[in-house]
Amino acid sequence: VFFHLVLSLMLIDWAVGLPQPVGSIGIYEVAFVLLGLSALARLYFEKGTIFRNIFGILRTSKWSALALATYLLMGIVTLFYAQTPRYALTKYVVVVQMLFFGACLFYYISSYEKGHKTALKTMYYNIGLSATISALWGFAEYFFFTTDVYPPIISPIVDYNQYTTILLIGLVSIVFFLIKSSLSPVKKYVF
Repeated sequence: VFFHLVLSLMLIDWAVGLPQPVGSIGIYEVAFVLLGLSALARLYFEKGTIFRNIFGILRTSKWSALALATYLLMGIVTLFYAQTPRYALTKYVVVVQMLFFGACLFYYISSYEKGHKTALKTMYYNIGLSATISALWGFAEYFFFTTDVYPPIISPIVDYNQYTTILLIGLVSIVFFLIKSSLSPVKKYVF
């Protein structure tokens, strides 16, 4: 539950920017902390099964793990050349969050009771639904609320490329979900 909540809120926050109700701590951050606490609880009760599952998946995708490790290493090397290393370190807050979320993703897929394919289908559905919510949010802000971003653009955030990227990822995910679903071909094409 927390995994899907964080996934949805993360995508919606990237696309439209969720409101920050208490200082700089918003609902996305609270959900992320709850995901971390539930992961720690499962790690304690399952006696390391999480790590075995994650390492098992990483062994099968060596090239992806190598590419990620190379990216992180290059980022660390560039810190030595940064004019303001303290500012350059701020990106690693997000990198650590994404690495943790990636570990939760691997664990979620490997421990899903109904199988890997069903876990991926639910994730595709979640991503598509999150993008739909973001698109509706963007339309609502464009037509009903004044924004200080760019009046002629439907993006509710300054970086409209980021907004449309989330929408495109959601579209691809929901199409893939529909292709893999058990709906009749007519219903698939209608949706």
